[in-house]
Amino acid sequence: MINDLTYEWRVFSYFLLPKETLKIKIISQKPIGYFYEDGEVIEKAKEDSIKEIYYIFDTQRPYTKMVISDGKKEIRINFLSLIPYNKEKRLGEFYIGKYPKYSRHPNLKNVKGFLKVLPEIKDLYLSPDYQLKDFLNCRSSYIYLREELIYKLQLFSDYLKSKGIKKNKFKIYSAFRTPAQNYSGGGGRNSCHMYGGACDIGLDLDGNGKISLKEKKELYNYAQDFEEKISKEYPKLVGGLGYYRRKPFIHIDVRGEKERWFR
Repeated sequence: MINDLTYEWRVFSYFLLPKETLKIKIISQKPIGYFYEDGEVIEKAKEDSIKEIYYIFDTQRPYTKMVISDGKKEIRINFLSLIPYNKEKRLGEFYIGKYPKYSRHPNLKNVKGFLKVLPEIKDLYLSPDYQLKDFLNCRSSYIYLREELIYKLQLFSDYLKSKGIKKNKFKIYSAFRTPAQNYSGGGGRNSCHMYGGACDIGLDLDGNGKISLKEKKELYNYAQDFEEKISKEYPKLVGGLGYYRRKPFIHIDVRGEKERWFR
């Protein structure tokens, strides 16, 4: 368990600043072992079925990892290195633009840093179904994503799988956008995309290579049911759900409050 989210998938990822500490609670009835490549681990508490560790991120590489195992099952946590964001408009040649003075979204208040996407990490899995390259656009080699968004996206794919939908990996049309990219594309001033907390997604349900209006409406209906489900089980993931008449995608986010629109 990390930040009140329980992970049982074989792989997931966290974006960390240099020297940032991450609390990890490992709950298992079996003896647990773990190894890591870089950084430092401090074990603070230990019970028969609970091990609490604090991982201090410290690496010169783009990413490092920790593997947790009970002898049969392994879980891999990828840790990706962020460049701190200090409200500057540029990061080298990367133009960010200006963020609003305040964010009105309860869960999306700050951007702590940016990940420089090098070729060697594009194929890295952030969750069982989604790789880093799935979230990229061609206009930037930097990105920022919320772990809660990736968690919600994977949870939604798993939910569709439970409904018998075999092709349940979404096409991501847009994820992170800088303020400059967002405004130039006509995005809203308070867009959740700017804070790494939103995705525009589509799903080719029949596998013919196209997303029809019928498929978009069906996905939106599934999303409504899914949002109702997580509002009770995962209140931290509650967010906006948007439908666009002239676009092949729907919008989901983790803003921290319920909001719906149909445009």
